[in-house]
Amino acid sequence: MPPPRGRGFRPCLRCRPEGQVPPLVATLGAALAADPARRWSEADLTALGHDPSTVRRLFRQHLGTSFLQLARAARLRAGLTTLTQGGRMIDAQLDAGFDSASGFRQAFARLFGHAPHQMRGRGPARGLDRYAPGRDDRHRR
Repeated sequence: MPPPRGRGFRPCLRCRPEGQVPPLVATLGAALAADPARRWSEADLTALGHDPSTVRRLFRQHLGTSFLQLARAARLRAGLTTLTQGGRMIDAQLDAGFDSASGFRQAFARLFGHAPHQMRGRGPARGLDRYAPGRDDRHRR
C-alpha cells in the first residue's frame, strides 16, 4: 500500500518516485519502437538536440540499460526472429543491421548467451519480451 499523501504533497520532479518516465525516455522509446531496425548513434541523438550522456544516464536510471544498448537489442531480435524461422545466417546478420559477421556473432552471444547458429530453425522465439525496449529487469536478476 502506498504511503498516505498529505495536503500539498508534490513528488520530486528530479527522481520521479511515482514511477513517472521522463519525457525524453518516453520520446526516444517511442522512436525506437516505431523503427527498431534503425542504427542509432550518438550523432543521431545530438542531431535531435539531446546530449548523449544525458540520454545514457536517464535510460540507465529508469530502464537499467542505455538507449544505444536497447537499440542494438531491438536489431538483434530481428536477427533472432530470422534464425528461428529457418533463415540463413547472413540474412539474420543483415536483418539485425550488422555489416560484419563476427560483430553480429559477438553481439548476439553477449545479449542472448549463446552463438546465433544454435537458434536456427527452432521455431518461434519465446521470451523475446525480456529484451524489449522499456522492459525493466533490474529487479528480476
